[in-house]
Amino acid sequence: MIRQSLLTAPVLSLLAFSTAPVVAQEGPPGMVRIQGDRYEIGADKDYVKEMIEKLQLRPLASEYPKHEVKLDDFYYMPTEVTNEQFAAFIEATGSEPPMSWGKAAIDAAGLAYATETGKAKKDARDAGQPIPKFDEFKDSAWWGKNWKDVDWAVPEGLANHPVVYITHDQAEAYARWAGLRLISEEEHQVAGRGSEDRLYPWGDEFVVGAANCVEARVGKTTPVGSYEKGASWVDAKGRVVEKTDKNADELQPIYDLSGSVWEWTRSPFKAYPKFKPLEVKIQGSKEKVTPEFDADHRVAVSGDFGSPSLATRLTTRRGTARWQATSAMGMRCSASTIPGLDIADSILRMDLPTSKRPDNTNYAPSQIVAIDRWISERGTGGPDNYRVIKSYEYLAMIPVEETRIGGVPSLKNKSVELPVQVGAFSTTVPLIEPALEPGTYTVAYRAGSKPIVVAPPKDKQDKEEGDEEAGDEVEEPMFPFDVTRETLIFSNTQGEIVAWVYCEEPEEIRLAPGRVAVHQREAEELSKRELDAGKVPKPAATIVTMHFLAPSKKRNQGFEFQLPLATAAGSVDSTWRK
Repeated sequence: MIRQSLLTAPVLSLLAFSTAPVVAQEGPPGMVRIQGDRYEIGADKDYVKEMIEKLQLRPLASEYPKHEVKLDDFYYMPTEVTNEQFAAFIEATGSEPPMSWGKAAIDAAGLAYATETGKAKKDARDAGQPIPKFDEFKDSAWWGKNWKDVDWAVPEGLANHPVVYITHDQAEAYARWAGLRLISEEEHQVAGRGSEDRLYPWGDEFVVGAANCVEARVGKTTPVGSYEKGASWVDAKGRVVEKTDKNADELQPIYDLSGSVWEWTRSPFKAYPKFKPLEVKIQGSKEKVTPEFDADHRVAVSGDFGSPSLATRLTTRRGTARWQATSAMGMRCSASTIPGLDIADSILRMDLPTSKRPDNTNYAPSQIVAIDRWISERGTGGPDNYRVIKSYEYLAMIPVEETRIGGVPSLKNKSVELPVQVGAFSTTVPLIEPALEPGTYTVAYRAGSKPIVVAPPKDKQDKEEGDEEAGDEVEEPMFPFDVTRETLIFSNTQGEIVAWVYCEEPEEIRLAPGRVAVHQREAEELSKRELDAGKVPKPAATIVTMHFLAPSKKRNQGFEFQLPLATAAGSVDSTWRK
């Protein structure tokens, strides 16, 4: 259905407002901000060779060579994602729960299957018939087919334990829903050691009682935040530092970077830059060692409660098939400091893949312009900064990568011929002006022009007696909006126009980050004369104006557009980050 924008007031008056000071969320709830910098990642060559020869473990070669990476500021979860945090995602989306949450149903199904197959075998023996063969009952296969039809629940007493039995896809789905991203292996190492070159968050020597691994003799998960002795500590500037009596009150902890459960990362299991096979002694003979890298696998980090301390070092890399879901495989999230950036890639990958883009348009997720917020609550137990995210809301505009057009006159002329794609818009918040449901849309620009008139179709030129003369020109209904006005057009992923909004003429300026302005609009009161004339009053609303740039053909230049949007009054307020 086509929905016309109600933003029909002159744009200048709509945008001419003074924005009140906004005290927005600084970042995702409960997460620790870490300072961006250049950091050394990986292990030293001599150390890796020594360890391989001592332990005869070829996979350790993947930790070499040590190399430098540059990271921007980022947020990091102080704990692994817990069962109750993951449960909020399951309840909100109806996604498949971890297999361990349905243990009772799985056990009952397994018992029923064993009873049924046992009876069938006995009946065959009693009848002197060949004993039939049955497939082995597999918990994961049964759960994947039947979880929707059985009861399940977070295991009693494990609400604040790390969630396990999740695949990489499930981990990614949680991260997107929560407005976050899976950690990278580089972020994991930096969160554990900062600029220092150490094996564990607390130093180079393993300390019993600092991590939940084999040496702790626990043999199962424990509540997050249980091992304060092994925590990493971050100061007010975002630097990973050593905790002392003097600075203890100023630091924020990050727990279980060593041990507890393996953590999925978004990092492909590839060789580090400048990797070369390591020549080491294996069983008394020299051998060139190259791990079995697989870019389709993902790196898992931290080790788990069943791993020896060696596997809990910060540089440990375990290449893991993305479908794996085990009793010791969990996850943790990180986040960018730029609003909306973490969901930009998933919006394009999942909502707007190449096959659904107009003319294979390319977008620039790094240039996203967004406003967002989280709603969260205190969880059961856990450290002081432990929070359960209940929802994540956003309005986001992702500009196109380039327009291949130079100058506003050329842009206007081309857009009249065919609307020019300028970006992709996504929202979790319903809009009232233009009327749009939550979802993702493509956005095109069309300049105002004279009304388009064409000769009537040939088969209508023969008029019956009394009709107007043949050949009269008629206006062609090419678009459902006023073509004399500057317009931004919203289309769904099938290419159908679903809404539009009138805007100002774009301006070509030097490329710069976009910005967002928020204004609370009061309800409009109209006189009886205006109402009788058919004018529609504007309701009270929150006006969100997104200023975004679509790059032009000229170097470092772009067309700045102003996209005015109206949401229900009060739906966007000072708690939103922008």
